[in-house]
Amino acid sequence: MPREILFNEDEVLKKVVDLFWQKGYNGTSMQDLSSVSGLNRSSIYNSFGSKINLYKIALKRYQKTTESDFQKVLLESDNSKSALYLFFDKAVESAINNSHVKGCYIINSTVEMSLNNPIIKQVLENTQENLLHFLTTLILDAQKYGTINLEDTAPNYAYYLYTSLKGLQVSALLINNPLTLKHITRTILKVLD
Repeated sequence: MPREILFNEDEVLKKVVDLFWQKGYNGTSMQDLSSVSGLNRSSIYNSFGSKINLYKIALKRYQKTTESDFQKVLLESDNSKSALYLFFDKAVESAINNSHVKGCYIINSTVEMSLNNPIIKQVLENTQENLLHFLTTLILDAQKYGTINLEDTAPNYAYYLYTSLKGLQVSALLINNPLTLKHITRTILKVLD
């Protein structure tokens, strides 16, 4: 007979994501997880298997959130090129809102975990591939309609935008000026004109 779950898993995972985001995997103790989730250690192990598995689940949950943000950008945009601009504007906004508190969750996880844990590295690579696919699709569409140049391929431009975005998110930890970050964004995107 399956165990009955007596807690709101979505609420617990939301709190756990925030905790791992703030403290990282290595900085988060089982006591921290117990305190933030309201679950005792044995409930955490019974429900999620292990600390590393809970971390993986938290990363995947965050990944789903970012993918839903991609869809919102598409819905709010008139065309693919404007979607790219809006996506970068929202990334700057998010970077500013999170820079003094916790930085970018994916970057933090990549730096802390990708070299040491192949399971987490795979989740992070999937997150990267999803973003690259999103960017490539937008660029291909914009190239088809002539709003982005054909000087390079859509996948190459997607990698360029991806690495530029990650650099921008790291830079936002020290540059907390929205106008400066927006100017950097516009300079990044000019290569597409």
